Amino acid sequence: MFPLWIFVFIFVTNLQATKSVTREAYLKSVPNYVLKGHTYRQHVGISVTECVLFCLQDAAVCCSVNYEVNNKLCEMIDSETNGHDISYKWKALYLQAITRQVDQSKVSL
Repeated sequence: MFPLWIFVFIFVTNLQATKSVTREAYLKSVPNYVLKGHTYRQHVGISVTECVLFCLQDAAVCCSVNYEVNNKLCEMIDSETNGHDISYKWKALYLQAITRQVDQSKVSL
């Protein structure tokens, strides 16, 4: 059985820091679904963590990833789904990066 708990929530902070502004990101996952027709780069033989890191490093273009568990295929995607173009695929994962800018000077601890 495919583990549904994989990357339900990931939080990354300080990906890009300039003065007191940082970019925070987390991933929303949709197990057993993939987004078709928007792949701009592929990596084979890497883990889902490496796939996500490749996407976050190319954040200017990469909006989400498909990851196929059996063949360790990572597809970097230049679009997000709005509920369309998403297809069922067993043992696959669609991960959408959600990012925001945070002004650290306005954050109180």
